[in-house]
Amino acid sequence: MKGKISSKLLDYAECAKAQQMYQELDSRGRRLHSVASLAELFGVGETTMYRVVTRSGPYRNMEPPKGEDEVAEEAAAALERLKAAMAEETPGLTQADQMLTELSEAERKAKELLYGK
Repeated sequence: MKGKISSKLLDYAECAKAQQMYQELDSRGRRLHSVASLAELFGVGETTMYRVVTRSGPYRNMEPPKGEDEVAEEAAAALERLKAAMAEETPGLTQADQMLTELSEAERKAKELLYGK
C-alpha cells in the first residue's frame, strides 16, 4: 500500500479508532500497530494515516457526532426563528428562505442521526 494515492476520507469515529490503536503498546513498550498496518486496515495511504495518528485531536478539525438532544435543539431554534420572521408584518423573503433552509438541514441531520446514512 506504500505510495498509494487515496481519495478516501476518514470520519470522526475512524480517526479516533486509528489514534487509539496507534497508542496501544505491548508489554515491552513497543507499538502494536504501525502506521503502515493502520493505513492498510483503514484503506488510506500511509501519509494520510500518519497525519491522523500524529494529531492531538480529530482529523481535519471534525467535531464528534451530535446527540439527538443537540439536533432537536437546533431544529427547535430554527423553527422559532422562522416563526418570528413570519410573525413580522413584512418578513424578508430572503430571511424566511434562509430559516427554512436551516430547518430543513436540522431535520436532515436528525433523520441521519436516527436512521443512519
